[in-house]
Parts: sequence; structure tokens; C-alpha cells
Amino acid sequence: LLYGFALDRNPFNSVAVRFGASANDPLYKEKIDFAKSAGRAADGTEAFPLYADRFADEMLQFLRMICVTEKDLQSRDLSDIDFSIFVSRDNELAVLDTIKQACAAAVVRYDAAAEQNTALLRDTPNAFLSRKQRMAKRLVASELAILKRTVDAATRKAADITATMVA
Repeated sequence: LLYGFALDRNPFNSVAVRFGASANDPLYKEKIDFAKSAGRAADGTEAFPLYADRFADEMLQFLRMICVTEKDLQSRDLSDIDFSIFVSRDNELAVLDTIKQACAAAVVRYDAAAEQNTALLRDTPNAFLSRKQRMAKRLVASELAILKRTVDAATRKAADITATMVA
């Protein structure tokens, strides 16, 4: 939008999604302290870009830390765990579920905003939209596609992990 165009298949298109520790988590304080010591936000939340074709490593590491349980720790400190690699099957499934929930919630927010703010864009033929309106419409469609693809990818990955558990 800044430059006046939007590409449908741009591999650098992304959607920022915010994740955070749950205040109900028994390890909440430890996670917040650990996140702060790693240079993260003091409130234990962080926004990461979601791309159409991949999960950012930094996001996965943060989510593995956010989703770690006392069972995963096995009497260790958070600083003793390498979050750049698979922590446990349950942890990885929780990470994927967190991604799916965040994306589904974002899609709902897009839909609510569309209902409230973009009736004009929806109901006006493209020929009568301004260039900026057409680009905004294309960008929203691109962001929704990224969110929906991410839900699908996380669902497939969780199914693969679950299948290896059964095998």
C-alpha cells in the first residue's frame, strides 16, 4: 500500500500475529522473567510475522517456551532448555494449537472489521474503487489467505506428529 501496489504471490507478504503467556499458567512468572532476560517484552507477549510458506524460527522458539509445562521441564529451569529444537510431542502440539487459535481469532477479527468498515469495498465493483481501495482489498485478501493457509499447515503438521505417536 505504501508504494501503491500489492502482489498476489509475494513470498514476503506477512501478517503479524501476537502471542503471549497465559496468566493462568503455573509457570507464568518464570516465563515472563525468562522472556525479559532474553530481551523480550516485559508483559510476555510478542508479535511475529506469519508468511504464506513457512513458520518463523523465532516464533516457534518463543511459542515452545510459552507452551512448555512442568512435565516438559522435569525439574529443570527454562534456561536449561533449547527451544530451537523439538521439546516434546505435547509441547509441539500445543505450539501448533496456539498458532491455529491465534490465526482463527485473527480471521474472526478481519471478518468483523469487514462487516463494520468495508461494506463499500465489498459492494462497489472494482471498476469504481480508487487505486488505493483496490490495493487495500487485495492486501486484506492476501492476509486472510496467509492466515487460512497457516491454520491448514499447522493442522497438517499436528496430524503428522500425532500419526508418529500412534505408529
